[in-house]
Amino acid sequence: MRHPKDWWRQCGERLSKAGIPSRLGVSLAPYTSFHLGGPARVFVKPTGMRDLLLVLHLAAEHEWPLLLLGGGSKLLIADSGLDAMVVHVTAALDFMTRAEDAIEVGAGASIRTIARWTSMHGLSGLEFFSGVPGSVGGAVYMNAGGREYEMAKVVRTVTIYDLATSRIETLARSEMDFGYRDSALRHAPLIALKTRLVLRPDDPEKTRAVMTELLERRRRAQPVQWPSAGSVFQNPPGFRASALLDQAGARRWSVGGAEVPSFHANFIVNRGKACADDVFQLMRRMHTVVRDRFAIRLRPEIIGLGFGSLWAETFELPFPGRLGTLVRDRD
Repeated sequence: MRHPKDWWRQCGERLSKAGIPSRLGVSLAPYTSFHLGGPARVFVKPTGMRDLLLVLHLAAEHEWPLLLLGGGSKLLIADSGLDAMVVHVTAALDFMTRAEDAIEVGAGASIRTIARWTSMHGLSGLEFFSGVPGSVGGAVYMNAGGREYEMAKVVRTVTIYDLATSRIETLARSEMDFGYRDSALRHAPLIALKTRLVLRPDDPEKTRAVMTELLERRRRAQPVQWPSAGSVFQNPPGFRASALLDQAGARRWSVGGAEVPSFHANFIVNRGKACADDVFQLMRRMHTVVRDRFAIRLRPEIIGLGFGSLWAETFELPFPGRLGTLVRDRD
């Protein structure tokens, strides 16, 4: 949908009347794990569930371009920024309650903090997320995981706000359509508010040992000392993206301040002076060499925001592509 050029004026006025502060031109770099990204046209940081729901209702009513931002651990935001209202949900959705073998967690909570807490309290099932950045909502949204684990394994229900109907609903795991780095949240205007996770009782010493081992393994195998967004590309069926990129010689490739580290070919790190376009150009080179050498088209695991049709064209994706929760990129 095309929006009036001054939609953000109406947005600011309506939010102000509702008593919700907003700011213009806020840099999004501090809110992403890459530490990259231009400004948001409008930036809102609700402090509670009531204010968040009001913001979502206004956005749906007036059809403002909208992005829900949590941990920002899988985002590459263009240097030009986003012509959208960016809603940072961490403060509004950072909560947790326990009920026997399950916990109910707000979508804005840190996934590694929740993993650490459950381990300390004798609950097993989230050890994989030891040291993993990002929010619980983001982990549900993209069904985060690794070779032997994915978020869907512990999700019982997800409570969502439906922007199409302005209703709050609770979806069972079977209704979430979980797949490899995929869920129903990526294909409909649904906002995750909280999720119920089913865990199993276990010895805290045992779960702590598992988390420590996983954390040490990550530190040895991944460039945790530099800002990054984790794995750059998804694993294509029957292959590992890192192995394909390794065979293509991608280690140590660089563009500007963005670099593929020497010990993991499916990562890109910000060495301190990178811009988002550096990362994009390096991703383009990685994608092209694997396609030309192996006839395999790697699909980005990172979500590109603000690149217009260029992102979809470069990585041969359907267009318009989804940007976070609601925003769709436009030509």
